[in-house]
Amino acid sequence: MEGGGDGSRNRRQAERLEILLESSRTLIARLASLKNELNHPDVQSRLPWNEKQMKSVAQHMKSTFPAYPNLQSLDDSKGPEELRKRSKASIVCQLLERYFLAFYDSVDVREETRMLLAEIACEGQGMLLQEMPTLVAAFMNLLVAYMEMILLLSLIADKELIVCFYTYCFQYATDLPVTKYEPVANLFHHVCPSYDVAWQSLRSEFEEVPTFANYATSKKMSDFLQSLLFEDRRSTASQSVLSYYQSMRDLIDGDSCFGNSLIHSGENLQYPSGFKTVGELTYWMAPQMEDMLTWMTMGLLACPTLIILNHTKDNVEFMKHVLEERWVIECAGLQIWTHVEMYKIFHDKSFISEYEKSMSKQGFKAAKDRFKKSISNFIKNAPNEHRKRRALLHVRCEGFFHVLSDSPGLLGPQWFSVLSLLSLAKSETLWFLQHRELPTKRMKEGGKEAGKTYKKHVWQADSPTGEEHFISLLASLLRLKNLSLKFQHVSSDYFSSYLEGLIGSSLAQAAQAAEDGKVSQYMSELAEDLRQPEPSKMRSVRVDVQRLNCWIRNKNYRSRDGLEAIFKNLQRAYYSALVVEDSGETVFSHASLGSIFLWNDQLLFHAIQTFFEINPASCLIAVQVYDDMTRCALAQAYPEDIESHGKQAVTFAEDLLKRLCKAFTVMLRKLIRDREQTDVIGSAMEKSPLASSLSSFCSQIAHDCLTIRVFNRVFSPLQEVVRAVRQDLRDFLYEKMLTGGIIQPRITYRQLLSYLNSLSCLEEFASMSLPDLLGTVLEDVFEDAAVGAVGKGFKLDLTGSSFKDSTCLSYRVAEWYATMVVKQDVFFVPSKKSFVGPEQYVEDSTSVPSLMFLSLLVGPRGLRCMDRVLLSKIFRLLEKVQLSLSSNRPTLAKIAEDFKVHDYKELEGLGQLDLDDAFKALSSIGSLLQLRQNLHLALSHAMEHSTCPRALQLCVNHTGSFLRLRETSELDMIAYDMGGSNHLFPVDPNLQHTALSSGVFSREAMASGRWKNLELLLAGLIRSHNLRDDVVLTEACGYGGVLNGPAVGILALLILAVSNEPEEQLRDTPSDLLQERRVSHSIAVLVRIMTYLASKPASKKQKKKSQRAAFILIDRFIEHAEKYCPNVRKHAPSFLMSSAIQNLVVPDEAHNETNFTEEGIVE
Repeated sequence: MEGGGDGSRNRRQAERLEILLESSRTLIARLASLKNELNHPDVQSRLPWNEKQMKSVAQHMKSTFPAYPNLQSLDDSKGPEELRKRSKASIVCQLLERYFLAFYDSVDVREETRMLLAEIACEGQGMLLQEMPTLVAAFMNLLVAYMEMILLLSLIADKELIVCFYTYCFQYATDLPVTKYEPVANLFHHVCPSYDVAWQSLRSEFEEVPTFANYATSKKMSDFLQSLLFEDRRSTASQSVLSYYQSMRDLIDGDSCFGNSLIHSGENLQYPSGFKTVGELTYWMAPQMEDMLTWMTMGLLACPTLIILNHTKDNVEFMKHVLEERWVIECAGLQIWTHVEMYKIFHDKSFISEYEKSMSKQGFKAAKDRFKKSISNFIKNAPNEHRKRRALLHVRCEGFFHVLSDSPGLLGPQWFSVLSLLSLAKSETLWFLQHRELPTKRMKEGGKEAGKTYKKHVWQADSPTGEEHFISLLASLLRLKNLSLKFQHVSSDYFSSYLEGLIGSSLAQAAQAAEDGKVSQYMSELAEDLRQPEPSKMRSVRVDVQRLNCWIRNKNYRSRDGLEAIFKNLQRAYYSALVVEDSGETVFSHASLGSIFLWNDQLLFHAIQTFFEINPASCLIAVQVYDDMTRCALAQAYPEDIESHGKQAVTFAEDLLKRLCKAFTVMLRKLIRDREQTDVIGSAMEKSPLASSLSSFCSQIAHDCLTIRVFNRVFSPLQEVVRAVRQDLRDFLYEKMLTGGIIQPRITYRQLLSYLNSLSCLEEFASMSLPDLLGTVLEDVFEDAAVGAVGKGFKLDLTGSSFKDSTCLSYRVAEWYATMVVKQDVFFVPSKKSFVGPEQYVEDSTSVPSLMFLSLLVGPRGLRCMDRVLLSKIFRLLEKVQLSLSSNRPTLAKIAEDFKVHDYKELEGLGQLDLDDAFKALSSIGSLLQLRQNLHLALSHAMEHSTCPRALQLCVNHTGSFLRLRETSELDMIAYDMGGSNHLFPVDPNLQHTALSSGVFSREAMASGRWKNLELLLAGLIRSHNLRDDVVLTEACGYGGVLNGPAVGILALLILAVSNEPEEQLRDTPSDLLQERRVSHSIAVLVRIMTYLASKPASKKQKKKSQRAAFILIDRFIEHAEKYCPNVRKHAPSFLMSSAIQNLVVPDEAHNETNFTEEGIVE
């Protein structure tokens, strides 16, 4: 179809309107990308004028702008020589070229847009929204895009320097001038040098009669906007944008059967709108309500004289809808603060003068009071009004979703109802995020004016109920959008049939009734094209409809009779063709939340702080929001821009998903603290809102949100939740085991059971088995990779370097136990089978029942890791023994050689012995051995009764661990491997192997002579396991003796090493006899040394108690040693038999356990 109109009027307005709309959107996206890029510090550092040697050049160019940067204008001092080199100039040109070209495109688009807007405003009759809604929408969208482009250019940093440097360097690089410099420089210098100047330029332009072209009539843009937006002087019934916006707002806020027809009688619907109670125009324009509000707001800000024109008639109405609806308008990279800009207008001297000249001072005062009252009403009433809207829209969206899910075929007749709901829900969702706090903190331009605008006003944050409506509405919006996209072919097929049948015949009838022959011809051709509608031809159909609108408008018909049917059928054809062309794109354009990136921090913060606890399932759906920006909202011209925004969207989505998963674990912790809910999680689901929320979240990730796609990344919420739960379980175990410095295995075990019980929501509603959920968490937490598999021997690293920086929880727990039991005020009580000390937790944590719970937590592998740590501690203590004995070697040698000493005084003359460090180390070693024995005993009991947690047992079976809890013989193998108290292995095989083969008691070490005196000290304690049952001896040592009771374990090991060392044998001396002689000699020496140490207590205060305990130890030792050396008592010093020493010996009846208390031996 050719363009309508005669030669003078045939300027192809429809085609130009379509082209400029698309070009302006693309250009705004490009400028927004450049604005954000130029504000980035990394980009700023690469720009040439930020180099130190270029400062003078940049200063000169700024001072001479907008003059052309002539080469001769910069001397050598101002223009560095390297900048004039062709290579340097080429690099700068390549860096700045895309910026400069975007600016020049802005000049072209601006000039073309100004021309077209002036043509439409000055030529032909006025446009009525009822007759030409598509043309009105296209014109106003282009006008708003034109204003946004100018304002966005004013906010781009260093735009003058970009133009100057590019022009300057382009001349050196190519030897050619830049012919495009002047229009760009004039635009930046005169129209948009700054944000406020850009507004003034727009207002001046709209208040002037256009002079750049000849028109039949001349009309200011402000007058045209007045008739289009606020008042229609040609009709008794107002048909302006304001009147339609008001009627639709009243319809929605009043809930006038909005959506009821769909729910109750959807199968009887006949019209595309789906409703007979309101006109089709209402549902065609309802999706554009947000755009209509933007038209009125931008029109009022660009043409303040409209306030004067509407002072007496519609002042209250447009103030209400422009100022009391919102305080910000957003587009890509631009935020226009409505209230602040109006504040500037009301304080502009020229506006005040004009207002007072037209309406008097009282009139201006009344208008200013009305402005203040509008802001006050907005602050006071807006939150509650929008809260009600969100609640209503949530109900309607859910109703549509459920009905359309059951009957997708209704999506065809209900298409514009769905679009209306999506658009309104999107508007309310963004409104909530934009109005969380006063804009004074967010404004980069006009910050002072913002503070004055909202002076004495306090913005009331929304209640939890309002926030619940927000997140629920957001989820409903996304669900309805996804459903519409899923069944978009239904609407396409429906409107294809509609175009082919009803629209085609109606257009043919309207064409026959048209008085204008051209109109009749064009409509007949259009009707013929629609009889076989194809998506590829629908765009040309929409352009043809706009051509007809422009033709009819420019013809200036005297009578408009018969045009009503033509207009109605043209609009039906336009909107139907829009759906057939790409219904999915239509859904995105009305439901896209791409601008949510501007409020990303608000969404993240409040989604985590409040929304998740209210509605976690809806928060999960909200992750899909970040896909909109890359798919529709910011369709960039450059692929790298699309990639950049896509990566940003992925980052935001990933951050939000991780925060939601973290919030899920926080709710798990809260559920654990409520024992009533964690004991029986199934019944608690019906009683606890918290448990119900968790169950709905788990159901959501397992069914509705298996995957979420954002740009080129596919997220699996279930995997993210599992990952978060695993990490939280690690943190939970570390926190419970190590926080506060006290390990309480019994309590931790019960808390772990509560945690695992709370995870049944994932097992039940997300079909996630606990072994798959936990995976190797328990192994990672409690096991050390260096330990190896259970049931296999290992070679101990004596240096202990592998443990130094270990994060294994079993290692850290073993460190805690080792540190505790080696304290000098902690000792072992055989009757209690635990250690005791000043703190009560010592006995609670070391008792066999507590260690049984510990073994249930860490399992056999974790206990093996603990065992390895304790062994490493033991061998480090042995090194201390070595150092202590080496320093006392001369005195020990004298004692060993002097067999005639039989009196205490004679012992004193042999020299001083300082073996405190040695005996402390031996005592600590014995304590660690006793702890190991108790751990093995606890493990044996715990595994024998199969009392480990269900999740632990499942995980062990799932990961193929050695332990299956089936055969007792395997427990014997574990006991053997870990040095357990199995009767077949009375001595720890690992210790024995290490001590004899490569340890500090190896044959090589003995041969070097460094440990000869250790033999003399320890040989008498052969088979010291037999002393373990002597309560009196152990109690005596524990309550003040020189040796602590558990030391006998390590002494047994050391005598094993000594007794197996080969000696030089005479040919006539059997090895047994040699060994017997050696043991006898060692026992005699050991008795002498023990007697010497017992006679020298550490302090006078403890003298009697220490001597009593030491002599009991010696007496009991001699009594047991007689089994292996019958003549041992004759080697005891004679003073042990004196009357003075005999009085210190406790009678036999005092050896009973009942005679000992925790305070010490009964006197």
